[in-house]
Amino acid sequence: MSTSSNECEDFACSRRRLLTGAGVLGGLGALELATPRMAFAGTARTDTDLLLVVTLRGGADGLSLVPPVSDHDYYKARPSIAIPQSKALKLDGHFGLHPALAPLMPYWHNKQLAVVHAVGDSDGTRSHFEATDAMERGVNLSDGTQTGWVDRLMYARGLSTKDFPAVAIGAPPGTLRGGVPAFSMTSISDVRVQVDERATHRTEVALGQMYAGISGANAAAARHTLDALHRLAPYRDTDYVPRPGVKYANDQFSHGLSQIAEIARAGLGLEVATIDGPGGWDMHEGLGTATAGAFHDNTTALAGGLAAFCRDLGPMLARTTIITVSEFGRRVEQNGSSGVDHGHGSSMLVLGGGIRGGKVYGRWPGLGAKQLDNGDLRPTTDYRDVLGELVHRRLGGSRALRTIFPDHKPHELGLARQR
Repeated sequence: MSTSSNECEDFACSRRRLLTGAGVLGGLGALELATPRMAFAGTARTDTDLLLVVTLRGGADGLSLVPPVSDHDYYKARPSIAIPQSKALKLDGHFGLHPALAPLMPYWHNKQLAVVHAVGDSDGTRSHFEATDAMERGVNLSDGTQTGWVDRLMYARGLSTKDFPAVAIGAPPGTLRGGVPAFSMTSISDVRVQVDERATHRTEVALGQMYAGISGANAAAARHTLDALHRLAPYRDTDYVPRPGVKYANDQFSHGLSQIAEIARAGLGLEVATIDGPGGWDMHEGLGTATAGAFHDNTTALAGGLAAFCRDLGPMLARTTIITVSEFGRRVEQNGSSGVDHGHGSSMLVLGGGIRGGKVYGRWPGLGAKQLDNGDLRPTTDYRDVLGELVHRRLGGSRALRTIFPDHKPHELGLARQR
């Protein structure tokens, strides 16, 4: 895999490790399934939100996503790449949204979209691999916990190995690392045993008989995968039809979101979904402007995909929570290549029917020289404060917060309503 001109080697290495990890998690890899593992509950549950985690890999620039348009130090530090106040979508007297996020503004006005700014971790590492690993485990770098925070959440809620609670579009992230079943795929149509279509049924029956009554982790994974094949069979050979009036863009991110929407609307019991946001966000050079460039293009795809997904969910948005996360933010000052290097503090988008939206949360530290964290936006909110509040208020894991985030005690911001 080659490294693009504005992608640092640390990010390329981290991405290769993520993709390599996809092969390790295959429940029936020896059977040459197009997709390694499945993850659905037997029946749909309504006691918790569907959680969608959108990861903006590479370190998304939170100051471009949510520019502080009234902070003169922002424009002083970014003479050619700052979002002009006249082009930013107005949120309040101090912050705006990148203009490419316009498709999400109706949710802001409906108070279903919130922003958390100056958010980060307690480590401050600028290594993609280290920051991503810690973020997906939901712990500090020094903590030896190996499971992902979503896996611990599902385990704490009592989802046994007889359940299928989660799906990852693309390579499975570290958030799902652990013992609770999880499944990765690119498309429902690929979820099949790779044999001639005329032999599909006979093959699946034979495999079921082969693994029936056999104990052990591999046999259990095989039975779960075969059960998932059976559950998805009615959907894999037909084209998904979104809700009337909804049209997804023809890109990988939007296609993945449509697959999640299809599973969610089918009532198969999906509780957690993860997907990588469009493109890469490691923009050391050529970040672009408010109307053109790499950041604008990624943000356009992000907003268009999420807006279509929300419309496609329809009433289900009332019990859905969507969050964007990234391993770190970028430096405040632009570099000589019209990009921004690895930084610390960033911003998060939180969207859903149970969110007290229409507000920017978090204490703004300012961007003056004495207010920065070694040249970076100083985090005033730990990202686990956001996750912890969602776990408590929306995701049914309030009694296990110490297990889900073992080295952090979340402080609530008031952004989520109690289910």
